[in-house]
Amino acid sequence: MIKDDIISYFYNEFNKYRKRVISEINSINFNLKIYIL
Repeated sequence: MIKDDIISYFYNEFNKYRKRVISEINSINFNLKIYIL
């Protein structure tokens, strides 16, 4: 049970981090497109 809690905690943290990275990458790509245009 405790092991599952730890795993789910890390999974949630990882998802938060991944979403933040994806949104940062998207905004960088967006800025690059504007810069190129």
